[in-house]
Amino acid sequence: MDPYLSAYLDAAAKIAATQDLSEDRRASTRNLSLVFLALALVFVVLRLWARFKHSQKYGMDDWLIVVSLVLLGGSVACTIVAINNGVGLHSGALTLEQGMTFPKVLLVNQPLYITAILTIKISIVSMYYRIFPVRSMKLGAYIMSVITVLWWIPLMILTQTHCLPHKKLYMPWVPGHCVNEQALILALSITSIFTDVAILWLPLPHVWRLQTTMSQKISLFIIFLLGSFVVFTSVYRFTRYINFTPTDYSYTIAPGMAWNNVELGSGIISACFPTLGPLLKKLLNTILPSAIIHKSGKGMPRNTPKGSDLVTIGGSGAKSNLRSKMHSWTELDDFPKNDGVTTEATEARTHQYHNGGDGGCNQLPLKIIRRYDITYSEERLQQSRDGEKGPSSRLEIYGKRP
Repeated sequence: MDPYLSAYLDAAAKIAATQDLSEDRRASTRNLSLVFLALALVFVVLRLWARFKHSQKYGMDDWLIVVSLVLLGGSVACTIVAINNGVGLHSGALTLEQGMTFPKVLLVNQPLYITAILTIKISIVSMYYRIFPVRSMKLGAYIMSVITVLWWIPLMILTQTHCLPHKKLYMPWVPGHCVNEQALILALSITSIFTDVAILWLPLPHVWRLQTTMSQKISLFIIFLLGSFVVFTSVYRFTRYINFTPTDYSYTIAPGMAWNNVELGSGIISACFPTLGPLLKKLLNTILPSAIIHKSGKGMPRNTPKGSDLVTIGGSGAKSNLRSKMHSWTELDDFPKNDGVTTEATEARTHQYHNGGDGGCNQLPLKIIRRYDITYSEERLQQSRDGEKGPSSRLEIYGKRP
């Protein structure tokens, strides 16, 4: 027998004598991973269905979140394979073959996890890019995308080269050197948490500056801050890896693997929350009585103040009706309804920020009113009983634009 292997087995036997071999984390690791895979799948399906239902084109952020879901599925599959090869059990309960197999699975799993983190974060900043079509947000999205890619590249290299020779990762008795894996994992976690916080903060100043009511701002803050859940999962994952012990690799790595999948699943769910506005609105219309919906004044042009532009947030930029030579007509509340008085804006300036530039459906439950003065006009032609035209009347109301 190889003397290095013999010495390794002797040391492993001494460590096994100190372990409680009845302890088993396999079921909890498997179940937690599968639950968050299922939740992520549900939210992605709802996101895509909401886009399809409202004839919205799928954007880059949608495709990236689908890629993230596939990568999460791969990570969960690796977790299950690793569990079948001893992850969740103490090292003393593993055969030599199992002890050599599960590190190879981890070698495949680590790039899947890191790449999934990348695609989730790029998907979120791409969504911000569409929702807030302003220069500062676009610049922030570009910067965060570059930082995330620069975070991903060295970690991908380190996960594949942190042991020299390479086989020492799964044959620890072979002479060679490995980077401190716990330090590597903690460095990955800390930098990921910082980028999570930066991405979470990115839209908040823009939401605060929106010209809308405080209640609408608060509702938007809540929607975006739901993404803070992924920060909490990242922090908790970090605490699980602090307890990682190389001498009992298979047992102490199990919670970290489970929380890798929880972090990816919660990231996907957080990325989908702001896109489900149309679906939530449809559910409200189905569940609540129509009188309540109308009383709340949601989605009805009649509630738009006179002389206003209705702007909705949730898309890839402003699309003006002026480009298609369309005019926006609304009823004047100041006149009796029988008079049939209508108003036409001197300039068609109704803008909608919508998803992908192809639909009128809002991603977020927000309406912003842009006020300006317009010119009202009415020309009424009376007709006598014998069919001849009678005297006409004309009403004109002028206002100045600011």
